[in-house]
Amino acid sequence: MRRPWSHLRPHRWRMIVGGLAIGVGAVLGLLPAYLVQHVLDAALGAEPERLDLYVGAILVVIVVQGAAAMVSALTLASLGEHLLADARRHLFHRLLRWSLAQLQRQRAGESLSRFNDAAQIHVVVWGTLSSLENVVFGLAGLAYLWSIHPGLTAGLLVMVPVLAVSGALFGRWNEGVMTEATDTYARAGGYLTEILGNIKLVQAHGREAYEERRYLSHLQDSRAQAVRLAFAGALAGAVSRLVTLVPLAVLLWLGGHMVVDGTLTAGQLTAFCMLALGVGGRMEATLDKVRALMQARGALRRVVELMDREPEVIERGDAVPLPDPRGEIEFEAVTLTYPDAESPALREVSLRVRPGEHVVLVGPSGAGKTSILSVIPRFYDVTAGAVRIDGIDVRRLRLARLRRAIGLVPQEPVLFTGTIHENIAYGGIDAGPEAVERAARLADAHDFIRRLPEGYRTRVGEQGVALSGGQRQRIAIARAIVDDPPILLLDEPTSALDVASERSILRSLERAMANRSTLMVTHRPSMARGADRVLVVRDGRIEQQGTHQRLCERSAYYRALQGLPEPVRPEPAAASGPAPSDSPIPRPGDSPWHRSSSAS
Repeated sequence: MRRPWSHLRPHRWRMIVGGLAIGVGAVLGLLPAYLVQHVLDAALGAEPERLDLYVGAILVVIVVQGAAAMVSALTLASLGEHLLADARRHLFHRLLRWSLAQLQRQRAGESLSRFNDAAQIHVVVWGTLSSLENVVFGLAGLAYLWSIHPGLTAGLLVMVPVLAVSGALFGRWNEGVMTEATDTYARAGGYLTEILGNIKLVQAHGREAYEERRYLSHLQDSRAQAVRLAFAGALAGAVSRLVTLVPLAVLLWLGGHMVVDGTLTAGQLTAFCMLALGVGGRMEATLDKVRALMQARGALRRVVELMDREPEVIERGDAVPLPDPRGEIEFEAVTLTYPDAESPALREVSLRVRPGEHVVLVGPSGAGKTSILSVIPRFYDVTAGAVRIDGIDVRRLRLARLRRAIGLVPQEPVLFTGTIHENIAYGGIDAGPEAVERAARLADAHDFIRRLPEGYRTRVGEQGVALSGGQRQRIAIARAIVDDPPILLLDEPTSALDVASERSILRSLERAMANRSTLMVTHRPSMARGADRVLVVRDGRIEQQGTHQRLCERSAYYRALQGLPEPVRPEPAAASGPAPSDSPIPRPGDSPWHRSSSAS
């Protein structure tokens, strides 16, 4: 559990001030017993002048002790909040840099539970430093008790090893119970996050009652763990009180007889009882803190475990920038095997995309099309081979600069809660209003945005619910090109749209792809007609490539993929006519894409 304490150095002054306030409070905590002893002895001895002095001193001690307690409480609360913020920032930093494979293996709800677990840092800070205060008070109190009566103090010390042993045993038990409880809560949170994120699917299949039963099962598990945790704490508290109070009762009985015999004064017995109760209470409180610390340790272990999990895709120490990228993409015998997968997703894929070239990837589901797109920005690292941008292996490039050179439009457009301007500007570093509007115009989004009541300041709602599917997709396209990247990756950009929306998006893509190296995954024949090249991907390999027209003429498999009819065979007498054209340029009217001069 060393990791949380590694963040303490920037806050050492808070620790020093809090520690001093705790020390002052501990020392002042001894004075009331001393002063009460003299107040009683003065009262019984008819010494009113001393009585006034000691009572006044008690009032001063109470005020100063209260001030010290306030300073220590505020300082420790501030320290705990700073450490909690540091830990959560570190967690967030780590999660943002995980590879997609790591994020897919970790359920979102379980990751969120680690952020909640980090709140146990408060328990650690407060418990540790307040335990130190209790230790200081206990040691000083025992010394004062010894000065009053060594024999009674020796009897009081009998309970120390008993408390220590019981505290250690219950602490370990509580740690195990807390670890199991936090795991159970994390599973319940992960389940709830998953269901609420897919509520439409649950309702579509009429599975509400089924999911209620599943959630009830999670609630029952969580309730059982909570009861077990409460029982562990209650049992430990009862044992510690028993061990503390029984010896004190015996000592009080013995001390009373000593007062009767004249061995002790009434003031000394009162001071002894006050301090004995104080020391016993502090020892019991320390045991409670130890139990809480052991419970917090179980939760913080989960936080540290996530902090220690290194990203699988990392930037090399000697990584180089990508100056003035042209957009040339090269795959050399690329093989990709996902973690825990039985077979490779890509098998020795080799291809080259020239700057400004438009390439379409087609193939059945699971063929490896999206995997080809994913290794270019290093969402996954290839298992073998190399991916190069402008001749440089992407693993040698700085990650941020590599990804800035790539615009990505996913199959499902993802919009954040916020304004349209904020969503488009998210794709660029310091993208101002002019850059946002320029990207919106290229994506054919400016006109509909301008018609909205608040224009670019219109809030899109969670996941963009205030906009239509076509509008969300155009905003996603604008976001992808706002930083003017030379490479554009499109993953089924029109798959979820109707025919009318698809035509509108095609106009947006026509402008967005101009002068950019573009790789597009699609099942739509209309998207393949205007491509410079079509790659047929099957079982992780590129099996065929050529223009749409050439593949239609020569590949029955391609025609089947695109749902196209068999070509009409010419009559034998016409066999001597001109051969079909192999030109990548489509016939007029065939393509909805505008072809840039640099794509030839």
